[in-house]
Amino acid sequence: MIVTEKELRQSIDLVAINRLLEELPGFSTFSVDQVMTYFMDPTMFSLSFNKEPGKGYLYSLDLAQHRRHLVNKVSRSFRNALMVSRLQAHLLGDSVLNWGADGADSLIDSLVNCFDIGMGSSVYRLDFASQSCVIKPVQSINGSFYAHILSLCQYPYINLSNFSVQNSFWQLSNYLEGVHFNEFYFQQTMTESIIEQLASHACLGDIFGRGDRHFENYLVSDNTIYPIDVSYLFWPDNDDWLDRYIAGGQSECSLLVLEPDFESLYWKCYHAAFTYFQSLKDSFVEAIQSFYLPGVAKDYERYLLERLEDDRYVINRKQQFQKPLEEYRYRLDYKSRLEQRFQQDAKSLDPLLLMYYYANKDRLTAFFLIDYYERKYLFDLI
Repeated sequence: MIVTEKELRQSIDLVAINRLLEELPGFSTFSVDQVMTYFMDPTMFSLSFNKEPGKGYLYSLDLAQHRRHLVNKVSRSFRNALMVSRLQAHLLGDSVLNWGADGADSLIDSLVNCFDIGMGSSVYRLDFASQSCVIKPVQSINGSFYAHILSLCQYPYINLSNFSVQNSFWQLSNYLEGVHFNEFYFQQTMTESIIEQLASHACLGDIFGRGDRHFENYLVSDNTIYPIDVSYLFWPDNDDWLDRYIAGGQSECSLLVLEPDFESLYWKCYHAAFTYFQSLKDSFVEAIQSFYLPGVAKDYERYLLERLEDDRYVINRKQQFQKPLEEYRYRLDYKSRLEQRFQQDAKSLDPLLLMYYYANKDRLTAFFLIDYYERKYLFDLI
């Protein structure tokens, strides 16, 4: 490896990121030793936040950028050498070469550049002479399955593969230049085409129980929307979680609060998509049977058919969404108030309110999961 411990230590500057982390509840700061371990131990695949899990602690876009910067500011030759050793340690070298480098013999000679593009944990973009790809650890084959479903629908999708190495699942995919939907929304004017795509993806996600489909799990490239990071499918209580996501400004339907002129079009497209998906029922069932083991497949088929064979499904979904949409309207008012409070006297804010301020900033979100974690009392403090 062309990296000395002294050079790496000199490259680590934790002042900016730790200053932000110190303000947030549920997060611990990075230490030089922790980052050094990440750099020097190739078996440690990702650099992640030190965060208490499952307690609703949120991070900002700025904080995610600072985390990525810890990796990406290291010189290219260092990054490439580190990445090659990391891929080799996890026995991923051949898979990456076959995917991104047209089967070249040497990873170190073929890798042109690499970057961490993840949010809370490392996800890597690998640049080769003719193309770029993305590698990350995953928990299942759901990404491959959903890409196949998108292809059956004749919807645009990112080519990817899920595979297992030493009892760990991984995902390799083509890299597509674009921006997350949050960023796209603040940069562009909404069009009928974008609303139509969102409605169709919302309906597809609903019938397949796709969870965690917040706006950073949609990539927009050339005005085309691509689902990314498909982790949760056929989630038993996904409808309840979807309500929480809508209320927090984290799901497709939330956009109707901000763009009410498109409400009629949204539901028209949602209904049309549902009818279209009903016509693909047999193909969907066949896909489930080919991707999943028989016992699991049976449950997944039942989940899908309960929705596709319900002629009142769209009507019921529209009614179900009204309450969380109203909650989102309510929270947007407090989001605006919190922004004013921050400008007036940020130091007086409760640490949790400060967390929500940063998490909401430059996003469509508004106090995500504040009800689930029983923190609505915070509204009285704004």
